[in-house]
Amino acid sequence: PQEGEHCLLIFTDIERSTELWNTCENMDSAIRMHHTLARQLLQKHCGYEVKTEGDAFFVVFRSARNGVLWCSEFQTLLMEQPWPEDVLRATDATGAFLGPRVRIGGALGAPKCTVDTTTKRVDFYGPVVNLAARVSALARGGQTVFEAQVTDAMGDLYGEVEVKELGTVVVRGFEERMSVVEVMPRRLTGRSFPPLDTTEKPGNDENAFTLASSMPTHDYKKLCGASREVHRIYATYERLPPWLKAHPDKIATDPTLRQVHRRHSRQSSVFSRQSGGSEW
Repeated sequence: PQEGEHCLLIFTDIERSTELWNTCENMDSAIRMHHTLARQLLQKHCGYEVKTEGDAFFVVFRSARNGVLWCSEFQTLLMEQPWPEDVLRATDATGAFLGPRVRIGGALGAPKCTVDTTTKRVDFYGPVVNLAARVSALARGGQTVFEAQVTDAMGDLYGEVEVKELGTVVVRGFEERMSVVEVMPRRLTGRSFPPLDTTEKPGNDENAFTLASSMPTHDYKKLCGASREVHRIYATYERLPPWLKAHPDKIATDPTLRQVHRRHSRQSSVFSRQSGGSEW
């Protein structure tokens, strides 16, 4: 999609992924299977992979219909993968769930875009990206949640998916309450989830880095003085939302965030001495 073009922005991540990494010897194999399936379906449904952070994907579709189809087929085919036995045991496989439980969410809108000077790929940012990330944080493992207006652009998919209204929620950074819906493949309608928490809250801890990663990457070539490693740490920390930087207990729940926070604390003074922080 080009800047100003309406598209469907989607974030995904695996529920309890940190715990699974700590307890499952074959989690690396499960992640490879998860990534392979996601990318095969992206190609099939004409989606664009913006970035991947650990087990989390940020993807974009020009067609909302294609995006919903991708989510539906992804959730369905996750049930058919030959997951390692230790992963199945750790994820409490039941009739309605099998393997890692992936939460998916998104929103429809016209994001801003830029070319990442490091990866040479198009990156997306802006309010609608933040909205998509925060809507995805509402989902439970195995559930797909969208801002309600996505259903208006689904076309003829109502025969393939079941849409359930989940009510309105407070989304941090947006003044009005948002209506959200669950979109479930017909084959998986036996799944049930607790009601959404409709009160304002910072967001889902495991999905926090996905939200932070929705911001555009800094152009390292414009920075001078400090080493690229220092800039990388500083840039990663600066992309975290303010509520997360203000709550170290949230950072402590995620090993990646914990490492960035710790290294930033050591390196930020070095950055300030070498480059004066003027570019930030």
